[in-house]
Amino acid sequence: MKRIVRRVVTYQCSVCGSEYTNKKKAVACEKIPIQKPQLKKGDTAWCTDIRVCCSTYYYPKMRVVKVTGPVKSDHDRLGGHLFIYRTRYRCPRCKTVHENEFWPSDICGEPKQICVDHLKKLKLEVL
Repeated sequence: MKRIVRRVVTYQCSVCGSEYTNKKKAVACEKIPIQKPQLKKGDTAWCTDIRVCCSTYYYPKMRVVKVTGPVKSDHDRLGGHLFIYRTRYRCPRCKTVHENEFWPSDICGEPKQICVDHLKKLKLEVL
């Protein structure tokens, strides 16, 4: 058996910690703007996507339990270095506690009017 040791040089973005094999890519990543965090730990937030449990539709009211980042976004529509929000919420139907991570585009600090209008149309309420 032969022992083979290879040395790999990588470059790390000082903002998000992403590693690159090319120095130009690391420098380009560092130049990407950093978005300010919208929420902080302990804030109340709402999901912009409707949730379903046992035929009950709702937009969950959540509590931010952790803010991670900045992290380079893989989504072209988001762009930049963003913060990820870990939230906790309780299902109004089954009372199960859920924890999820959300990008800034999937969470808001106050209920959006479109969510409220949609729930009124379904004759439901914001929980």
